[in-house]
Amino acid sequence: MRWLLVSFVLLAVSSSVFAEADSNSVTKIDAMTTEKARTIPPARNWYAGGAIGLSYLTGWDDAAATNAYPVGYHIDSHPETIFIWDMSKYVYEIISWEGKIYGGYRLLDYLDVEMGYTRNDNWNPTRNYVNYSTGDTIKSERRIHAQALYASVSLRPISEGRGHGLYVKLGGHYSEFKASKTVTGTPANLSTIAAADNLPYDGTFHGYGALYGIGFDFKTGRYGAVRLELSHYTKLGGTPFGKSSLNIGYHGGF
Repeated sequence: MRWLLVSFVLLAVSSSVFAEADSNSVTKIDAMTTEKARTIPPARNWYAGGAIGLSYLTGWDDAAATNAYPVGYHIDSHPETIFIWDMSKYVYEIISWEGKIYGGYRLLDYLDVEMGYTRNDNWNPTRNYVNYSTGDTIKSERRIHAQALYASVSLRPISEGRGHGLYVKLGGHYSEFKASKTVTGTPANLSTIAAADNLPYDGTFHGYGALYGIGFDFKTGRYGAVRLELSHYTKLGGTPFGKSSLNIGYHGGF
């Protein structure tokens, strides 16, 4: 009987020890899981969100206009300086607000497939020409709107931890580029300055281009993330013009 009693006591002690060990093991695993979930962006397969930012219109080249209206300084009143012109442009007028909505699917932990829509409404590139000798002033102005549908893949080069939020984006877009031009000033010079302007695209154009960029997802909550992205779109509407965009947004998983 004594040995039976001792056996029960040993069994009870060993069961308690193993139960405590299992509890500690589960606690450690839960802590590791919690930490991993905190540092890795949302893992839900589907996600959708929106963003806002600024876009810089690229493809601006002054060569054609400055060849027709040489830029320089009026040194004296000699006849050869009578057609010297000053030309200025304003950089802020080729920067526009951008709006974007997007959604995607996470195929793998390091690979997202995404589609989205972007729009710019208020690019207003302008050139002002002033003749030092005659005082003539000519203004060449464009109002440009663009919108694009894009499809892309995002690759995450860092497999885990906080750095997993970093991604590189590659893709393409189908876009619309709409421009209207006005030239004001001395009537005798309007046709010349219009021909010299290297922004010949008046009207609405459609076409394809490439998209590439880099960004980072900062996790907020269980399935949400704040996204910061720098991207570039080539050949808006099939024209030589493109845009470089910096925007910030938010998306959630579902």
